[in-house]
Amino acid sequence: MHTKETILIVEDEAPLREQVSRILQFEGFDVMSAANGREGLQNARRRVPDLIVSDITMPDVDGYAFFKEIRKNRETSMTPFIFLSAMSDHRDVRAAMNLGADDYLLKPFNADELLATIQTRLERQRKFYELADSRLEGFRKSLNTTIPHEFRTPLTSILGFSEFILAEFGTLERDQIREMVTHISSAGKQLHRLVENYLIFIWLQDSELHGSSAELDTSAFCRADQCFREIERTCREYGRLDDLKLDFEDAMPAISEGHAQKIVLELLDNSCRFSTKGTPIHIVGRVVDGKYHIVVEDEGRGMTPAEISNIGAYVQFNRNFYEQQGLGLGLAIARSLAVVYGGTLNVVSEAADCGTKVTVKLPLRQAKRFAG
Repeated sequence: MHTKETILIVEDEAPLREQVSRILQFEGFDVMSAANGREGLQNARRRVPDLIVSDITMPDVDGYAFFKEIRKNRETSMTPFIFLSAMSDHRDVRAAMNLGADDYLLKPFNADELLATIQTRLERQRKFYELADSRLEGFRKSLNTTIPHEFRTPLTSILGFSEFILAEFGTLERDQIREMVTHISSAGKQLHRLVENYLIFIWLQDSELHGSSAELDTSAFCRADQCFREIERTCREYGRLDDLKLDFEDAMPAISEGHAQKIVLELLDNSCRFSTKGTPIHIVGRVVDGKYHIVVEDEGRGMTPAEISNIGAYVQFNRNFYEQQGLGLGLAIARSLAVVYGGTLNVVSEAADCGTKVTVKLPLRQAKRFAG
């Protein structure tokens, strides 16, 4: 019995609508029904169904228009959707599936066919949410152990140095105050990055869970040197400015919230952490075949195949051994940002201590060179 699952039936033929409703109610489902797409939308907004079965040819709002509106709504964008229709032409079936429908049942059908199709789609949806819940639970457990330490470390520096300055202000030399303020500033920047990464992570989780995506704003490209300042600042903080090798042939696309720059900075931060001072860090940016390529390469400790495959697990690899600060979200955030914008992130690391090369490819609707 499926007492907790609600199915919305949208069908303009009253006898068939009532028949399907009775079959599903007998099987233990909660059933809502509507005579056309307009009524179906009203029902779905009042109560989000677990699955929708809809006819295609209906008055007022037909099945295609109904489906499109259902997918536009955030709360129903992932709801399994089955078209029910007497239109058996291959082109009709293909049109329905191309819209993104989960399945297509032809009239006439029997109860077993209907129930088997519904059960299959509901089971797939259950597994999807179980996987999503499992991943989120794993991350919650990770945050429970890492966030208190990661946030407490810079806060301790900020509070400790500031309280010492306030208590001993009259006896401290100018150079001593400057040194302590420098530590406070560094800790504040570290804390700011942690909060920023956490907020981006939440946004990314929401985008990936609901299957949403963002578009590159190719109408405007920012000057590469606008990103250089942040790149150089990051390297300077790690004492790696002399190791930096920049090769930006094209300007960086100005995607929302500075996310292209964020990708570069997270990959750079990763290279600075896990490669030795005095070894080069190469950053390349250019348009290739209608895509913007970002390549960050170092000669650090590298990554194992298992570590590369687990980038999406949001863990910091071998942290106890290497004792690096940070939530370990950098690579994962860069990867997820690339995916949200329709791109890819590929990591190549041949062997331990042989360095890492990360290539990000962001699709552009129009490749545009920067001049001047």
